[in-house]
Amino acid sequence: MWSSPEVAANTIYFGSRDTNIYAVTPDGTERWHFETDDQITSNPTVKNGTLYVGSLDGHLYAIDPDTGEKQWSYMTQNSVGAGPVVHDGTVYIGSSDGSFYALDATTGESLWDFPTEDQIWAGAPVDGERVFVGSGDGKLYALNRHDGSLLWSLETDLDINSTPIVWNETVYFGNDLGVFYAVNTATGEVRWQTEKTEGPLNSLPRVADGVVYVGDRHGYVRAFDAETGEQHWAVKTGNAIFSKPYITDDTVYFGSNDGYVYAIER
Repeated sequence: MWSSPEVAANTIYFGSRDTNIYAVTPDGTERWHFETDDQITSNPTVKNGTLYVGSLDGHLYAIDPDTGEKQWSYMTQNSVGAGPVVHDGTVYIGSSDGSFYALDATTGESLWDFPTEDQIWAGAPVDGERVFVGSGDGKLYALNRHDGSLLWSLETDLDINSTPIVWNETVYFGNDLGVFYAVNTATGEVRWQTEKTEGPLNSLPRVADGVVYVGDRHGYVRAFDAETGEQHWAVKTGNAIFSKPYITDDTVYFGSNDGYVYAIER
């Protein structure tokens, strides 16, 4: 399993290398599965009675979460490995064809698309009137979520394959050079950035109580001060970290490709 599961209405939804999206109960009983034509690395999203998921076959699928029946699909020109984001009746998705798409969440009708200069593998958060898109061309784009017009872009030194997160009028993301950024959401001005870390930053960051947590491909999870970028601590695991951290009052939980789940005191 490459994609992170989605839990809704006492059902767990996840994609698989065997090309299927599965719906199972908490005890592991399969409710249904839906077959695509290629592997699924996209994180599924359930919103307003519909399950949305991308496939490496180039399609975004909208599926009835109760029955597993397809409601509609939209074909891009290449693999859809990014997780869809649904907001205010629109589903936003990037493709490795280099374009970012906005589709009507009910019908799948194309509303607009925006071309970047390389593949898009990361999800794109919506904040207010903006949607933030990272691309393999090394740029973070802020687009008007209604019409796809470019508001600003920021060029970094290498591919952006991590899904950004927005907190306190700041968008946080890492790139494949191992640099982590905090950027003003309105202007694109860099508030701070780290020095190059040991490995590409591909996990989804999380922010809690003024601290941002992120993992990298060399097995580190790091905690940065969200306002200043000062690193509070770093913990090394035995392999790459792609999973998003889960945070409680006093503990950070995350999985590593070394096969372990870690619990670290915040």
